[in-house]
Amino acid sequence: MPVNHFDAMVFTKRNDIVVDGWESLKPLSVLMRIGSKYAEFGIQGPYVRKLPSYEEVFQTLNNSRFDVAVSTRIIGTQEIKRLGLKDVLMIEPPLQSYELFHFLHRKHENLVPDIEFVLKNMARQGEIKKILQRYSDELNL
Repeated sequence: MPVNHFDAMVFTKRNDIVVDGWESLKPLSVLMRIGSKYAEFGIQGPYVRKLPSYEEVFQTLNNSRFDVAVSTRIIGTQEIKRLGLKDVLMIEPPLQSYELFHFLHRKHENLVPDIEFVLKNMARQGEIKKILQRYSDELNL
């Protein structure tokens, strides 16, 4: 059972970018953070540049001729606000949405039924939604 999800989004200073999945980024120069596996699997090529931090990704997008940056909706929105980037836009729709699942090491597999029971109850009672909403509210998203 997924406990959360995230959206892979495109950020740009250009107003002519149309997003239609990962393939739509192929002709563009793309920035991403090193280690963002969803982005590395989504787009590769000679016009992709990987940087060590999201701050560097968004500052480089803001100050250079790169076409787009790929980040999650939450992190991208946070970085735009934190860095005060007035010209960087988030483009809808998402490139892709990913479900996130709770992970346990194999040596704890005996706990899976109990954890799944609790997570299902939390979902049914709206507790997971409340936690995510509280987090979103704290970030002013």
